[in-house]
Amino acid sequence: MNPIAERLKQARADAGYETATDAAKAFGWNENTYRSHENGTRGVSRSRSLKYAKAFRVSIDWLLTGRDQRRVADGLQSGIAL
Repeated sequence: MNPIAERLKQARADAGYETATDAAKAFGWNENTYRSHENGTRGVSRSRSLKYAKAFRVSIDWLLTGRDQRRVADGLQSGIAL
């Protein structure tokens, strides 16, 4: 599995969503698209990655690169208000 997909799966689980389907339904995302992002069969755009990072309250830098802190402070997402 690719590293972004692994971090996406970890972020989803850490946010309390047991399955990809649970997360997709909670946020109104297309289930097939989200699952394909999480299992690494489809690339994730930067704009979509930002949506996932905000939803799961993780740093966009961590999600995309594995660097920086994983969790973000309440109300902030790499300098962007939620």
